[in-house]
Amino acid sequence: MATPSYSRDICAIYRLSAIRVCCAFRTVSDNAVLVIASMVPLEDLVADAILSGHGCFRSYLKRFGHANHVLFECGRFLEKRRCLEEALGRSIRADNMVSVMLEAEAAWKLISTFATTIMMELRRIDRRRAVPS
Repeated sequence: MATPSYSRDICAIYRLSAIRVCCAFRTVSDNAVLVIASMVPLEDLVADAILSGHGCFRSYLKRFGHANHVLFECGRFLEKRRCLEEALGRSIRADNMVSVMLEAEAAWKLISTFATTIMMELRRIDRRRAVPS
């Protein structure tokens, strides 16, 4: 399977950053340079940011406990998840979301749109709750 150019570019920049942090030669393997530089692999970094609630999910952690619930379990978004999985042709889970996103630009856009739609809906709900009766 061909890796999309944007994915290769991101990985190359991340690797170069690790090489510079630890002053290593370019011949050092990816895993070794990440360990020496004390950097998390890129795939883990992205997944952790989303699933740990960093970014826009932070405000919902108090209520739901984990962004994992909102993205993969919440019954409110079951139909949206089903449509996403149908468009992707596979199920989406916490352990495969990043790899699916990096497979193709279309998958990236679908999952990004899915997450954005959920966030907009949660914000609408919050605004309705905040309006005094």
